[in-house]
Amino acid sequence: MKKGLLVLLIIVLALSMTACMPGMSTGGVAATELILPTEAEVSEGETKPTELEVMDPAKYTADLKGLEGYLKDSYIIAGEPLEMSEEAIGAKAGDKFVVNYQKEQTQIELYEFDLNNLNERAQNALNSVKAYGKFAMLDQVITAYLSDSGKYLMIYSVNESNDAVKKQKERAIEVFKVF
Repeated sequence: MKKGLLVLLIIVLALSMTACMPGMSTGGVAATELILPTEAEVSEGETKPTELEVMDPAKYTADLKGLEGYLKDSYIIAGEPLEMSEEAIGAKAGDKFVVNYQKEQTQIELYEFDLNNLNERAQNALNSVKAYGKFAMLDQVITAYLSDSGKYLMIYSVNESNDAVKKQKERAIEVFKVF
Protein backbone atom coordinates (compact mmCIF):
# COMPACT_ATOMS: atom_id res chain seq x y z
CA MET A 1 0.00 0.00 0.00
CA LYS A 2 2.76 2.45 0.96
CA LYS A 3 4.78 1.58 -2.16
CA GLY A 4 1.74 2.12 -4.37
CA LEU A 5 1.05 5.48 -2.78
CA LEU A 6 4.70 6.47 -3.16
CA VAL A 7 4.71 5.50 -6.86
CA LEU A 8 1.49 7.46 -7.42
CA LEU A 9 2.97 10.50 -5.67
CA ILE A 10 6.11 10.32 -7.81
CA ILE A 11 4.05 10.10 -11.01
CA VAL A 12 1.92 13.10 -9.99
CA LEU A 13 5.03 15.12 -9.11
CA ALA A 14 6.73 14.21 -12.40
CA LEU A 15 3.66 15.17 -14.42
CA SER A 16 3.29 18.48 -12.60
CA MET A 17 6.94 19.37 -13.18
CA THR A 18 6.76 18.65 -16.91
CA ALA A 19 4.26 21.47 -17.20
CA CYS A 20 7.07 23.94 -16.58
CA MET A 21 9.33 22.60 -19.30
CA PRO A 22 9.87 24.68 -22.44
CA GLY A 23 8.20 23.25 -25.50
CA MET A 24 5.66 21.36 -23.41
CA SER A 25 1.92 21.79 -23.35
CA THR A 26 0.53 25.14 -22.30
CA GLY A 27 -1.54 23.38 -19.64
CA GLY A 28 -4.80 24.22 -21.37
CA VAL A 29 -4.14 27.96 -21.19
CA ALA A 30 -5.16 29.84 -24.32
CA ALA A 31 -2.49 32.14 -25.66
CA THR A 32 -3.12 35.88 -25.36
CA GLU A 33 -2.30 38.03 -28.38
CA LEU A 34 0.53 40.45 -27.62
CA ILE A 35 0.23 43.66 -29.64
CA LEU A 36 2.96 46.24 -29.30
CA PRO A 37 2.13 49.95 -29.65
CA THR A 38 4.95 50.46 -32.13
CA GLU A 39 3.34 52.96 -34.41
CA ALA A 40 2.13 56.46 -33.66
CA GLU A 41 0.03 58.50 -36.01
CA VAL A 42 2.04 61.38 -37.45
CA SER A 43 -0.55 62.89 -39.76
CA GLU A 44 -3.52 61.66 -41.75
CA GLY A 45 -2.82 58.17 -42.99
CA GLU A 46 0.86 58.21 -42.06
CA THR A 47 2.48 56.34 -39.23
CA LYS A 48 5.92 56.52 -37.70
CA PRO A 49 7.55 53.79 -35.63
CA THR A 50 8.10 54.81 -32.00
CA GLU A 51 10.19 53.39 -29.21
CA LEU A 52 8.33 51.60 -26.46
CA GLU A 53 8.31 53.48 -23.19
CA VAL A 54 10.81 52.16 -20.65
CA MET A 55 9.06 51.50 -17.35
CA ASP A 56 10.66 52.38 -14.02
CA PRO A 57 10.98 49.11 -12.06
CA ALA A 58 11.09 51.07 -8.78
CA LYS A 59 7.38 51.90 -9.24
CA TYR A 60 6.42 48.23 -8.80
CA THR A 61 6.37 46.03 -5.70
CA ALA A 62 9.49 43.89 -5.24
CA ASP A 63 7.73 40.55 -5.67
CA LEU A 64 6.49 38.26 -8.43
CA LYS A 65 3.24 40.20 -8.90
CA GLY A 66 5.22 43.45 -9.18
CA LEU A 67 7.49 41.87 -11.79
CA GLU A 68 4.45 40.69 -13.73
CA GLY A 69 2.89 44.17 -13.65
CA TYR A 70 6.18 45.67 -14.82
CA LEU A 71 6.47 43.16 -17.69
CA LYS A 72 2.81 43.68 -18.71
CA ASP A 73 3.26 47.45 -18.79
CA SER A 74 6.45 46.90 -20.82
CA TYR A 75 4.60 44.73 -23.37
CA ILE A 76 6.51 41.55 -22.57
CA ILE A 77 3.64 39.47 -21.18
CA ALA A 78 -0.14 39.64 -21.45
CA GLY A 79 -3.16 37.77 -20.16
CA GLU A 80 -3.62 35.78 -16.99
CA PRO A 81 -0.88 33.57 -15.55
CA LEU A 82 -0.92 29.85 -14.99
CA GLU A 83 0.55 29.07 -11.57
CA MET A 84 3.65 26.90 -11.86
CA SER A 85 5.10 24.21 -9.62
CA GLU A 86 7.87 26.39 -8.23
CA GLU A 87 9.04 23.68 -5.80
CA ALA A 88 10.63 21.85 -8.73
CA ILE A 89 13.43 24.45 -8.77
CA GLY A 90 13.18 25.64 -5.17
CA ALA A 91 11.53 28.97 -5.97
CA LYS A 92 9.20 30.89 -3.67
CA ALA A 93 6.57 31.46 -6.39
CA GLY A 94 6.16 30.92 -10.12
CA ASP A 95 3.79 31.78 -12.97
CA LYS A 96 3.66 31.07 -16.69
CA PHE A 97 2.26 33.27 -19.46
CA VAL A 98 1.44 32.11 -22.96
CA VAL A 99 1.33 34.83 -25.60
CA ASN A 100 1.16 34.99 -29.37
CA TYR A 101 3.42 37.53 -31.01
CA GLN A 102 3.98 37.72 -34.78
CA LYS A 103 2.09 34.39 -35.12
CA GLU A 104 4.56 32.65 -32.79
CA GLN A 105 3.50 31.19 -29.48
CA THR A 106 5.76 32.29 -26.65
CA GLN A 107 5.85 30.73 -23.19
CA ILE A 108 7.32 32.90 -20.45
CA GLU A 109 7.88 31.40 -17.02
CA LEU A 110 8.74 33.68 -14.12
CA TYR A 111 10.04 32.54 -10.74
CA GLU A 112 10.78 34.43 -7.53
CA PHE A 113 13.40 33.20 -5.06
CA ASP A 114 13.87 34.02 -1.38
CA LEU A 115 17.62 34.70 -1.48
CA ASN A 116 17.86 34.45 2.31
CA ASN A 117 16.28 31.01 2.38
CA LEU A 118 17.45 28.95 -0.62
CA ASN A 119 17.24 25.18 -0.54
CA GLU A 120 19.71 23.00 -2.43
CA ARG A 121 17.60 22.86 -5.62
CA ALA A 122 17.31 26.65 -5.70
CA GLN A 123 21.04 27.14 -5.07
CA ASN A 124 21.93 24.66 -7.81
CA ALA A 125 19.53 26.22 -10.34
CA LEU A 126 20.63 29.81 -9.61
CA ASN A 127 24.34 28.96 -9.59
CA SER A 128 24.02 27.10 -12.89
CA VAL A 129 22.11 29.95 -14.56
CA LYS A 130 24.67 32.48 -13.27
CA ALA A 131 27.56 30.40 -14.61
CA TYR A 132 26.14 28.92 -17.82
CA GLY A 133 22.78 30.56 -18.58
CA LYS A 134 21.16 27.13 -18.21
CA PHE A 135 20.07 24.65 -15.57
CA ALA A 136 19.09 20.98 -15.60
CA MET A 137 15.70 19.63 -14.62
CA LEU A 138 14.18 16.23 -15.36
CA ASP A 139 16.96 15.26 -17.77
CA GLN A 140 16.53 18.47 -19.77
CA VAL A 141 18.81 21.48 -20.00
CA ILE A 142 16.79 24.69 -19.89
CA THR A 143 18.02 28.12 -20.96
CA ALA A 144 17.08 30.74 -18.36
CA TYR A 145 17.83 34.33 -17.41
CA LEU A 146 18.39 35.93 -14.02
CA SER A 147 17.44 39.43 -13.05
CA ASP A 148 20.33 41.66 -12.00
CA SER A 149 19.17 41.29 -8.38
CA GLY A 150 19.39 37.50 -8.69
CA LYS A 151 15.95 37.22 -7.10
CA TYR A 152 14.00 36.40 -10.28
CA LEU A 153 14.46 33.79 -13.01
CA MET A 154 12.81 33.83 -16.44
CA ILE A 155 12.45 31.02 -18.97
CA TYR A 156 11.55 32.46 -22.39
CA SER A 157 10.58 29.79 -24.93
CA VAL A 158 9.80 30.71 -28.53
CA ASN A 159 10.63 29.56 -32.03
CA GLU A 160 12.70 32.52 -33.30
CA SER A 161 11.21 32.43 -36.78
CA ASN A 162 11.76 36.05 -37.80
CA ASP A 163 13.66 39.19 -36.86
CA ALA A 164 10.70 40.76 -35.02
CA VAL A 165 10.36 37.71 -32.75
CA LYS A 166 14.12 37.67 -32.09
CA LYS A 167 14.08 41.40 -31.32
CA GLN A 168 11.12 40.99 -28.93
CA LYS A 169 12.96 38.19 -27.10
CA GLU A 170 16.10 40.34 -26.76
CA ARG A 171 13.98 43.24 -25.49
CA ALA A 172 12.18 40.95 -23.03
CA ILE A 173 15.47 39.74 -21.56
CA GLU A 174 16.82 43.28 -21.30
CA VAL A 175 13.66 44.61 -19.63
CA PHE A 176 13.46 41.61 -17.28
CA LYS A 177 17.05 41.82 -16.08
CA VAL A 178 16.74 45.31 -14.61
CA PHE A 179 13.89 44.34 -12.27
